[in-house]
Amino acid sequence: MKKICMYLGYATIALGSIGSFIIAKNLGVSLTEGRYSVSYARNWPMTFGYFIGCLFVTAIFSAVLLGISKILESLEIIGDTLEETAEEPEESEEEPLIDGWKCPSCGNNNPYYTGTCSCGQPKP
Repeated sequence: MKKICMYLGYATIALGSIGSFIIAKNLGVSLTEGRYSVSYARNWPMTFGYFIGCLFVTAIFSAVLLGISKILESLEIIGDTLEETAEEPEESEEEPLIDGWKCPSCGNNNPYYTGTCSCGQPKP
């Protein structure tokens, strides 16, 4: 899906630029009527306005498509990272309690206020 959005974004830039020329050329003409004829005259401010307007719409639409493509790429990277983390759990040694002590004979973690481990070993 991200590749489709990316290709559509680039195609929008290309086709929108070409379309801007065509629209500005065809719609940037004013009609003047004479008594017996109709003549066409290029209205340059209107031609320029159509051209800039079409380019602006093209830029916004292509930016949206390319932005969606980048968001999908980031989501894919995040998903891959989460899958890797879920598949490989970290093997860590059991850490002693912060406010306790570890029994030297059985390795049990005991709270600081106990004087004897459950195995019978006194607190060192």
